[in-house]
Amino acid sequence: MHEQMKRWQNPQSLISTQLFNVLAQGLMKRWAEKEKTLSLHQAQRRVCECVSFLQVKALFPNDGLSPSQEVDEVWHLFLTYSREYEEFCTRLAGAFIHHIPDDAPDGGGLRRGVGATAQFMQVYGIPFYVPYILY
Repeated sequence: MHEQMKRWQNPQSLISTQLFNVLAQGLMKRWAEKEKTLSLHQAQRRVCECVSFLQVKALFPNDGLSPSQEVDEVWHLFLTYSREYEEFCTRLAGAFIHHIPDDAPDGGGLRRGVGATAQFMQVYGIPFYVPYILY
């Protein structure tokens, strides 16, 4: 097992129950504003996937990893809770985890990045979907 993976933690253990619920509810609200439906279970799963991705970014900061569009949407929401996000990053990574957007006009760069990230996670045995206990 890779040394960093020995420090892997369940994503739900990395943020408070309150923040987890705020992010899930906020994601559902954003979807409702677009006249789309996202179930509570789907929103909670996406919050877990985002926190999991950020943990991977913290463990492997120089590997050029990119989130999926679903994870990126939660990441954008998490960034709006700047104090909580900064505290999370500092506790997890020792520094702020910056969000660097993909400027490719067709989004091709993002898709290539997501593919590389998926392959990276598979090699290190990191789950794409993290089973979690609903709060």
